[in-house]
Amino acid sequence: MYNLKELFYESLKNYRHMRPYTQDELNKEVDEYHDNPHTKAKLPGMWKDKDDGWADIKGAPYEFPSEVELNSLENSDISTILDLPHEDRMEKAIELSKKYGRDYKRIIKGLKSNQKIPAPIVVRDNTDRLYLLGGNTRLMLGVAMGKNLPIKIIDWKKKIQEVSANGSNFSADAGEPDTGFSPAGQTRVLGVDDSKPEPWYDKGGYSQLHFPKADDPYGGKTDKKTLQIQVIKKIKNTGEKYEGFQDAVGSWDKYGDKDFSTDFDYDDLIDWYTGTGDTK
Repeated sequence: MYNLKELFYESLKNYRHMRPYTQDELNKEVDEYHDNPHTKAKLPGMWKDKDDGWADIKGAPYEFPSEVELNSLENSDISTILDLPHEDRMEKAIELSKKYGRDYKRIIKGLKSNQKIPAPIVVRDNTDRLYLLGGNTRLMLGVAMGKNLPIKIIDWKKKIQEVSANGSNFSADAGEPDTGFSPAGQTRVLGVDDSKPEPWYDKGGYSQLHFPKADDPYGGKTDKKTLQIQVIKKIKNTGEKYEGFQDAVGSWDKYGDKDFSTDFDYDDLIDWYTGTGDTK
């Protein structure tokens, strides 16, 4: 058992005990990009192959992030940890680590004994937005223990994409209704954290199993007579949590407390979704 008070520190101190990634670790981090449709949709075309990933990670410089940067870090739970009182941070970090199936005990032991560990990997786009590629558990537990881990910064010359629930890339105000259609080849990713609330999806406790890509409605042809519209929607991450989120998506209430996920045959759902079953 870990005594949370023994692991608690009043302020963040820079942790300087880092080591390079092993080849196995490099492979896992690069595979995480190539095998994760959501990350590839957020950072399209960043790495064409493993060699690109290995080179970027190895060559990325170390930087100690500020608290503002940590709070604005996307694809990470670190802002959740920072929002909590100091004495509650470790409990939450352990809870999230268990949820993700991470070996938090090994990381805590290593940080307590100042073992050398590989730095979390962060992509910084051409607008200075930050997106975490790997190291969420290390960052959470480090902050909970009062340690500010350095991050390896990969500077990307393009912009991090906003991936909506229908796979489109958007640039209008948050909450604006979807218009147009999913661009050809875009991956559809569901959920509130992907720019568009899906009440039935989040309220029902579902998990996305398939990530279909949109077909080209124009068959790859340039049709000059038909108006083709693509709406781009961007949501600026200020690093601050806002209150009343549930009220902002109050339409969720109409779904009530009923567990809709048990109202259908699971295999039938998969067949219907993938188009492999009988559609009669």
